[in-house]
Parts: sequence; structure tokens; C-alpha cells
Amino acid sequence: MPLESDALEVVQALVFGPDPYLVLVDAAGVPQQIVQPMGFVRLLIPDFVAVQPGLASLFGLDGRERLRRTVAGRRVAECLPPEGGRPPVVAAEATLSQVMLCLVGNNSQLAVVVGRERGASVVKGVVTARGLLRRLLEHPGQERTLDHIPMQS
Repeated sequence: MPLESDALEVVQALVFGPDPYLVLVDAAGVPQQIVQPMGFVRLLIPDFVAVQPGLASLFGLDGRERLRRTVAGRRVAECLPPEGGRPPVVAAEATLSQVMLCLVGNNSQLAVVVGRERGASVVKGVVTARGLLRRLLEHPGQERTLDHIPMQS
């Protein structure tokens, strides 16, 4: 989803969509951040409670109303702090070995798979460490590329 997306739409896509995360892209289609539901849950906790958890009982929470107030009319990029920079990216033609090196080198559970269409970057999906291990077990001894193996999109 674009960084300029409405924050409430992003929350709804996270909650009701098939994947527990979304890839946020800039205007050129380049992955900028991976968003997970916890990023929005963090927004619902006031700073004073985060610093002093013992004060949690002092703040009432109508979670639905607080979520709507927190994200209403805001772009998703405004709601979430940068979390360590851009996510790891691999090319759609990458081999499983290249994906392994990317995940390990970035100490990441997932990498965004990017291809090119008409000269622009296009997110093809995400490959997770779990999915990579599954592919290795299902296809032993074969050095396959991502573009020949289905992935989460």
C-alpha cells in the first residue's frame, strides 16, 4: 500500500486481510516499511502509561473510539514511526540461497520480493523465513528462484 494511504484503511486491511503485515511503498513503488498490527496497537497507549505501566488503571480505554480518533484523517506514514529503515528487498529472480543470505544478513524474518514492470518497481509479495524453510524441505537439492515458486502476496 502507498505511504500516502489513509491510516484507517491500512488498519482495516491488516485486520481483515489475509496477511499479518503490509508493505508500504513510496510513489515509485519502492518498499519503505513493513507494517504489522502491533504498530497501531502501540498508538493506543498514551505516553504516560508506556513510561509508568502502573498508571494503566487510571486511563479508560474505549479502544474502538481511541483507534478512530488516533488515525482519522491521517496518512499511514504520519502514524507510524520508522522502525529501523527500509525492509530487506530481494529481486523476483533471486535464488533461495540469495534469499537466505538476505534474511540472515539483515536479521529479518521476511524480505519483500520486488520485480520490474514497465520500468517501475512492483512488489510481487513477501517471502518469510518460515516459507523459505518450507520450500527447502519441499524441493530438496534444487536451487530454485523465487519467480518459479509461489509466495505470499
